[in-house]
Amino acid sequence: MRVGVVSVDTWTRTGFTLDPETVAEAVFSWPDLHPFVFSYNLFTWNCYAVTSLDAAAVVGDRAEERMATEHKSIAQELFNSYRRKETFRPLENSGTLEEAYAIQDEFQRLLIADGAGDIVGYKIALTSPAMQAFVGLDHPCGGAIFASRVLGSPQIVDLSDFQHLGVECEIAVRLKADLPMLPDGHSLETVAPFVGAVMPAFELVEDRDANYDEIDAFSLIAGNSWNAANILGPAVTNVQELNLPTLRGVLRVNGTVIDEGTGADALGNPLAAVAWLADELAGQGKVLQAGMIVMTGSIVTTYFPQPGDRLGFMVDGLGTAELALTFTEPALKAQT
Repeated sequence: MRVGVVSVDTWTRTGFTLDPETVAEAVFSWPDLHPFVFSYNLFTWNCYAVTSLDAAAVVGDRAEERMATEHKSIAQELFNSYRRKETFRPLENSGTLEEAYAIQDEFQRLLIADGAGDIVGYKIALTSPAMQAFVGLDHPCGGAIFASRVLGSPQIVDLSDFQHLGVECEIAVRLKADLPMLPDGHSLETVAPFVGAVMPAFELVEDRDANYDEIDAFSLIAGNSWNAANILGPAVTNVQELNLPTLRGVLRVNGTVIDEGTGADALGNPLAAVAWLADELAGQGKVLQAGMIVMTGSIVTTYFPQPGDRLGFMVDGLGTAELALTFTEPALKAQT
């Protein structure tokens, strides 16, 4: 990279160099040319050298600051739309997955400030190849779980609190110790000793009437992957004795079997989902901590409930998570 002068009117003298922050405003680059050090003599001044590295570092810092400001702005727009219960729409300008997770971090901070509670776990979305291909990915994505969104079973949920609620049936995992970062990444074998319990669980996803034909991975990740609540069934602690991929899970609605799957439908093994998540978080400088919950991905098709529905998700050897759906008319809710 070669650095050239745009304007030197505002340069200032600081010892034996020119102020690199000022220089950063006065340089531009041509690609494919070699870096060089240049000097300038203004009237009776001696020559003072500024390296291209000084200027480039300042330019880089300012670019990062602008990007961080942009991420906060986008997150604020997402949060405002979420609070107003507007229809979910993809972001106008997409970017890299790294940028999507940076926006997600800012969105999460806004949710925490709004009373969602601390981050107590993570969800994994897009565990099926079909859904990954649908949004243009070849791997899952994740989002945070907040303290206020972890509920016990049986649970009653009011559909009027949501725009368009979907229910996913999953095998949830609770960690008994911090899962360390590993240079070569995690595997089933490295994750298993850190798992303290598994349980049948419902994840409530709020898609806010999204048009699924328009969904993209960038917007989904930035919006925290739509996690609205997590309902945990009975915890089973003899994890080492369980063959998680073979466990059969059955969703019943009002006593009728709607769908079923096995633990293998979550990336081949729920613990494989945990391993993927641990490595993804490590890339963001984060770790899964003791006590955290991991929702490992739905093993049946998402179900969109109606008022009056009673759901039961039974997993062999784990027990059943139960959920009942009600609906409060807006006029009645306004009176309370």
